[in-house]
Amino acid sequence: MVRHSVRCVFAGMVALLICALPAPYGHAVLPKIFIVFFEFGSVELDDNARSVLVEYAQVEREMGLGDATVTLIGHTDSIESASLSEQRAQAVRSALIQLGVDGNRISTTAKGASDPIPGGSDAQNRRVQIDYHFPVPR
Repeated sequence: MVRHSVRCVFAGMVALLICALPAPYGHAVLPKIFIVFFEFGSVELDDNARSVLVEYAQVEREMGLGDATVTLIGHTDSIESASLSEQRAQAVRSALIQLGVDGNRISTTAKGASDPIPGGSDAQNRRVQIDYHFPVPR
């Protein structure tokens, strides 16, 4: 199966980009990208993080995106241990599964501090980004 990746670039603390989806999704758009931020040294999801994940799960259900695969990309700031990026991605994965997202469609990857947001602060780099991959009909 051929897959089409939609990856939005994050800029700043508020993610307001619109990502067009390939056919057969027609005119559907993802109204924003979904990024979960963490406190220094933490893998705990705070209320803001949980609200982002609840919104993601709701958008996925409403738009019928059950055939999309999801990659959770964990990041750290330049001071933290690289292992935190995988732990953060796993924490987000667990929360999404609890919200009804099929865990078989979710993979995780850890980037540590290797992919910082250009010009971003340490707080902005302590994050998990949700990337979508959609099948393209032949």
